[in-house]
Amino acid sequence: MDAPRKSRYFSVEDQLFELMHDLEVYLCRALFHEVNHAYWAATTRQSKDTEYEIRHAITEAFDVILRRWENVSDVRAMLAASRDILKDGVIMCVDVPRPPDADAFLARVLENVMVFFGSSWIPRIDAAMLPYQHNIEVIQRNWRRCYYEPNHPICKRRLVRQFEKMSLEMQSV
Repeated sequence: MDAPRKSRYFSVEDQLFELMHDLEVYLCRALFHEVNHAYWAATTRQSKDTEYEIRHAITEAFDVILRRWENVSDVRAMLAASRDILKDGVIMCVDVPRPPDADAFLARVLENVMVFFGSSWIPRIDAAMLPYQHNIEVIQRNWRRCYYEPNHPICKRRLVRQFEKMSLEMQSV
């Protein structure tokens, strides 16, 4: 039976989907739980704490993918540029006089940011990552072979280490 093989690596599409999801979750938290509505209404500006929380939320959303791609300079640069532009863009969107229905306004800002990021930046990031996808697959496939093939020295050392650990555990019981 020729069933499709489940990929063992975290594909570029999966990583970008995760980035979009994380961005939405973290921004939602920042926009709906961290905005100081009293300060916003009184001064018609966002507080420094709100700006910090929005910037921090976007930084958190990008942390995982930036760590994965930290050694690939063109991908890292593309991710950092998109992150920094998003920070400034979201701050500019919400640093306006408080509208009567602030929650609907913030929901629309979140929706617009996600549409903008998905249509403008995701294709660029995808194009920067795709040339590396095959190399990643090759490295991961070779690592799995080294780690699980019993005749390979790496696997032998792992099995010996596990055996010794289990032996010590059995002796202590």
